[in-house]
Amino acid sequence: MSERTTTRGACLCGAVTLELTTDAGTVMVHCHCAMCRKTAGGSFATWIDVPAADARINGELRAFRSSPDVARSFCAGCGTAVSWQRDGEPIITIHAGLVDGDPGCRPRAHIWTEHKAPWVTITDGLPAYPRSRF
Repeated sequence: MSERTTTRGACLCGAVTLELTTDAGTVMVHCHCAMCRKTAGGSFATWIDVPAADARINGELRAFRSSPDVARSFCAGCGTAVSWQRDGEPIITIHAGLVDGDPGCRPRAHIWTEHKAPWVTITDGLPAYPRSRF
């Protein structure tokens, strides 16, 4: 088992804080789907999947249902995207941009590349998948 790392982070205004416990095997991906691009306000969103028990989120969150079975949370004050979670799943997916330190994991792949922005060229050597996860 690899060394576990605890990392902290916060939204833009600091009202929502988080603490994640991860390791080198933790899944981190760059998602190019339209919802994630809009959530991130950029070319793609980088997400970290952790067991819900390994993510402590404090502060006032608002939720938006982006799909019938997916809730996305954001800071009630500044609107910063925080996470998304599929109903009934034990995994929560945290927006990597909130993490202030090194989470101890690295991106594994680009996903949903069939929806990537037309101006994006993937050149980092990571595997790229046209649809969902690997």
